Amino acid sequence: MFFADSRFIIDVLEGEPGALRQAEQLRWAGTPDLLPAPVAPEVLIGGSTRGRYLVKAEELIDGLETVSVDRESAREAALIGFQTR
Repeated sequence: MFFADSRFIIDVLEGEPGALRQAEQLRWAGTPDLLPAPVAPEVLIGGSTRGRYLVKAEELIDGLETVSVDRESAREAALIGFQTR
């Protein structure tokens, strides 16, 4: 299971090599992509502020399963965020 955080999604949208590599590895491993509910507006706000990737952000978010966030989910998302920096 993979919980995407906003920084990871933004890095993927901006073509950051490390994030793209990790996204590809997760995809090959068959890991389901899960979007914590609070992350969706963060990514959309970033996309609309920067303007460059709003449509891509909407498309990416539409392709992820949105899930509610509990304490364990928040920790998992933070861990992934630290690993991609």
